[in-house]
Amino acid sequence: MLSFDLDDRIEEVYSQILLSGYDNITVANSEGIFIKVKNMCKDYFGVSEDEFVGQNAFYLESKGVFDISATAEVMRRKREVSLIQRTKGDRLLLVKSYPIMNSNNDIVEIVNFSKDVTSPERLREILDLNNLLLKDYQTKKKKKHNELFAESENMKHLKEVINAVINLDTIVLLLGETGTGKSYIARYIHENSNRSDSPFVTVNCGAIPSNLMESELFGYERGSFTGGLKEGKKGLIEMAGNGTILMDEIGDMPLELQVKLLHLLDNREFTRIGSISRVEVKARFIFATNCDLKELVRLGKFRKDLYYRISVLPVEILPLRERHKDIPLFIDYFLKLYNEKYQKEVKITQDDIEDMCQNIYPGNIRELMNIIERKVILSQLSGNEQVGTPKDRENISNYVHVDGICPIKMAVEELEKQMLTMAKQKYRTTRGISKALQIDQSTVVKKMNRYFDE
Repeated sequence: MLSFDLDDRIEEVYSQILLSGYDNITVANSEGIFIKVKNMCKDYFGVSEDEFVGQNAFYLESKGVFDISATAEVMRRKREVSLIQRTKGDRLLLVKSYPIMNSNNDIVEIVNFSKDVTSPERLREILDLNNLLLKDYQTKKKKKHNELFAESENMKHLKEVINAVINLDTIVLLLGETGTGKSYIARYIHENSNRSDSPFVTVNCGAIPSNLMESELFGYERGSFTGGLKEGKKGLIEMAGNGTILMDEIGDMPLELQVKLLHLLDNREFTRIGSISRVEVKARFIFATNCDLKELVRLGKFRKDLYYRISVLPVEILPLRERHKDIPLFIDYFLKLYNEKYQKEVKITQDDIEDMCQNIYPGNIRELMNIIERKVILSQLSGNEQVGTPKDRENISNYVHVDGICPIKMAVEELEKQMLTMAKQKYRTTRGISKALQIDQSTVVKKMNRYFDE
């Protein structure tokens, strides 16, 4: 994922991309609306900059400005993508698209880098590149999600249930707070099932505009509506083939589409927009949500019959704060992942692991993942993590200042209170505070009760 501040570094990044052989750059916001285009809009896309900027990627795709939108694909998959795009300007483009994420792993902006590969020479380059991408894909495909981290009793039971139905066509409904690993578990089910050689398609019901969701899911025939692709388009459900479809954030699906989804699940078939022919559905469905679907049913925002149809096997994933025994397994996994990614050899001490196991993690696994990545990234700047405690009397003067005379006992108490206050702000646990102040944990608890619970 890209992590630069776009407003501050857009020109720098653009220059780097041009040096790398890319010709064009476009930027879309979190809703898929293009906010910037840096080069040759009319030549590339067959529309003027005024017609391009301010428009939604899904809308431009439906209007045939490009046969497939890289921005829309990033929003569907929530990860970077590479693809070949044919445009209304009769160009063939190699597009590499990157989501820019915030600390909550939400997409803030999407940056697309394009290279014109219309000419035979460029096509040869792209064929060579495609071979490299294929090899990379085949390598990554072997690295399956082969493990569900289960040390807590809840996760051990969940793992048993998942493994028992992994090769069945049973609909699975994954329930849990944001960041608890619902997408990971869905991919684990797919990649360890007998469908693993077929596509795994993720549909984010909260990211696709409601007015475009039907065509995205079910596709459309040629001539179905003005601006559509001449040859029509397959929907995401059809593209899944014999694979698995994860319908994430299902609680956000518009009511009018819930009827069509219910019909699809009951009859295992659907019709494209503008067609009378039926398309058979062979894919397996997994649904996920962080919403209380029963409450949505009560409020009339989710169909009761659809709720019972997708609740064949509801699986609740507890938040990380309720399964601390699993945290060391995640720490080890993420540490290996980011050490490999950034070519580091960062280690985390047992004391640090025990401290991290006491955290609450409102962002769940995603928050823990970000913490580990940050530790690995910053290790080069700070070396081993330092508590910041002076090691000799000479250096203490840099930390403690006396501006007047008062009774020693009062001064000591005030100093203790200030030091505890600062340590509380920096460290989340009494263990971390005791380590920083070099006093027993029990002493920290007593002094905290004395100074802050009066």
